[in-house]
This record gives sequence, structure tokens and C-alpha cells, in this order.
Amino acid sequence: MALLRDLFWSLKTVRRTAALTLALLLTIALGIGSNATVLGFIRGLVARELPLAGVESIVSIFARDRGSFEPVSYDEFLQLQQHATLFESIGAARESRSRVTIADHSAILSTAAVTPELARLLGLNAQDGIVVSHRIWNDEFGPNTALGDARITVDGAERAVAGVAPDWLD
Repeated sequence: MALLRDLFWSLKTVRRTAALTLALLLTIALGIGSNATVLGFIRGLVARELPLAGVESIVSIFARDRGSFEPVSYDEFLQLQQHATLFESIGAARESRSRVTIADHSAILSTAAVTPELARLLGLNAQDGIVVSHRIWNDEFGPNTALGDARITVDGAERAVAGVAPDWLD
């Protein structure tokens, strides 16, 4: 009975202040909608799904130092590789800016050095050479160039192009 009485008074109050109630409902609806839109946009930018088998079992490992998280050092990486039994394999990547020269073109570009374990996981075939992005391969060498004929100089060291990354891996 008390519930029906409360419901009656609530409906009576809503009817008396219909404009205010409508304004509040619209404000709440716009707030929820805009938050969902922004969250979806940020997820699309930051958390792209990688088209890799088993991507849900890949983890990133960082070192914690005085409240901040930083990449592990080379020595820490070697210790993890030797002693960590929880993981199937441990790989690493290092990103840096390098002077890259292809034919007569030279530019400072973002480059990454990866361990063989990580290269295998990403599907890269880099025996002893450089893997270039799909875009750079098409723009600079062309799809008809043989891998063995393509050479790139990175920070003064000339290397053969050992592979081309899939187009999703820019």
C-alpha cells in the first residue's frame, strides 16, 4: 500500500513539473550518449584489435619504479627470459627514431627493433635484415621488386630487406 502511495505522489509531482522532468531526462540521456560515443572513439584509437591468433593471451611487462611504470631494462629482460616459467615465450621491442635512407631519399623515421620471439608472434620473417612496412614497400620499392634486391640504410648501416610487414602492422 505504501508503494502505491509513493508512486501516486511521484506521478503527481512529475505532472506538476513536467518541463523540469523532461529537461532532466534529456540531460541525462545526452550525457550517457556522449560518454558512450567518446569511449567508443578512444577505444578505436588506442585499443585496436590486432589480427593475431591468441592476442588475448599477450601481456606487456613493465618495471615499477617509485610509483611509475617504465620499460624493463635489457638485463631485466634477460633475467625474465631465463627465469620466468609462467610465459610460453618472452619477446621485446625497442622503438626509436633513426635516419633511414632508401635509394636517394633520406628521412628521420620511427623504427623498431624486435627479438626473434616477437617477430615470430607478429608473423614477420626477418632472418638477418630489415622488415619494412607494407606502405613503405609499395611507395619506395614497388610490388615487383624482389626482396633480395632491396636495400636500406639505417643510421649508416646498410641492410637487406628481409621481409614486408602485413598491411595492418604500420
